[in-house]
Amino acid sequence: MSRAGIKNQSELARRSGVPQPTINRILKGVGRHGPATATLKKLAVACGVPFQWLVDGTVLDSQAGGQQEAMPAMPEPTIDHLFIIGKTRRTDKALGAVRIRKVALRPSAKPAEFAAYPDEEIGDEFYIGRGWLKRCGYDGQMLLAFAMAGESMEPGLYAGDILIVNLADKELSDGNVFVFAYEGAVLIRRLVRDAGSWWLCSDCSKQRRFPRKQYSIDHCSIIGRVVYRLSEVV
Repeated sequence: MSRAGIKNQSELARRSGVPQPTINRILKGVGRHGPATATLKKLAVACGVPFQWLVDGTVLDSQAGGQQEAMPAMPEPTIDHLFIIGKTRRTDKALGAVRIRKVALRPSAKPAEFAAYPDEEIGDEFYIGRGWLKRCGYDGQMLLAFAMAGESMEPGLYAGDILIVNLADKELSDGNVFVFAYEGAVLIRRLVRDAGSWWLCSDCSKQRRFPRKQYSIDHCSIIGRVVYRLSEVV
């Protein structure tokens, strides 16, 4: 938008024909799925960029022998970010990335504890770029990948989203999303400070189904903070 001289969402909506609320959701990353192909094509034309670059940050340069190159002044689509590699068993060294363990989180016998089991159901191997880890200050050995279940955190997180949790981050912080072991269950909730107390809160509008719960070290422990979400894109 900046490169095309588009000042705001309303102007982009006028140029592209894409409704402003849709543009707002895309910019905020809200929704279970990414924008539709037809929507991306309209936005690409309005912004004066190739469709493929808008999809994944690359453009096919026919003058460069068909090699995929990054658009000028934009980040290259490298392993600095989270991505999925198929089950090709390529090495971490060759990728320049760190493999993230896929797990299924289950409650333990004790109320404030949990157990992590290998999870083969959530798909491909997960890697995170070393550059991304370095910038964020994360230790790859302290990160876990697991699938979101249920609707308790919609519309921010949806069932099937893959979440990356940092086990090293257990410090209470207002507004961040954490994974908790709470009274024999594993919960993903937003931590909120209210009236001098800490609360585990759902983002879902169905508050009767997912009432907020007070944080107490006697029956609750923080597993880690959610630091990345990967949603299905169509």
